[in-house]
Amino acid sequence: MILSRPVGVYANCGGSVRVAVMMVAACVALGLGACSPAGPTTPAVHPALEVPRVAAATIDTSAASAAKTAALDAYNGYLAAYVTASHTADWNATSIDKYAADPLRQQARVALHDLLDAHHVMTGQPSSHPVVTALNTSSSPATVLLADCVDMTHWIEVQKATGKPVSAAPGGHESVRVVVVDYPALGWLVQQSKQSTVPTC
Repeated sequence: MILSRPVGVYANCGGSVRVAVMMVAACVALGLGACSPAGPTTPAVHPALEVPRVAAATIDTSAASAAKTAALDAYNGYLAAYVTASHTADWNATSIDKYAADPLRQQARVALHDLLDAHHVMTGQPSSHPVVTALNTSSSPATVLLADCVDMTHWIEVQKATGKPVSAAPGGHESVRVVVVDYPALGWLVQQSKQSTVPTC
């Protein structure tokens, strides 16, 4: 927008009233532009630059699908190996090494050794339905997060000698959060597992 000049500025055209009148007449004759003081040059108006839209990160759907499948296979393999080892309290079961990495591998061994020390074993099978909650295949190593709710109603801790349940209460449910990592030269291994007791799945 161009603003109008104040009327008082035209007094600069002369120092007396007579001169001012003469200048006003000249201004009228020649046009108001002849008496207007020179102002700063108006910069040229250029079209606004178009800001490029940030491209969304591309997702390799085949790599993501393969990662999900591999991570679920590793977790299901680990859980099956651990359950089998729990039936005999075999804390040194090598099958766990195929699916788990530290720190989970060592934590599993400690839990199984605790069963052995107590002369307890587990009987039956838990029910598990893991799902993928997040994944990152764009960096190395690739990582997948899983969530599971393990129903332990039919997976019971018993005394090894008598087969009697250690607890009179039935098995409960555990909400589990799992981290599975694609280790170079080793493949997908379950690295971490955090569980908490929940009323139901």
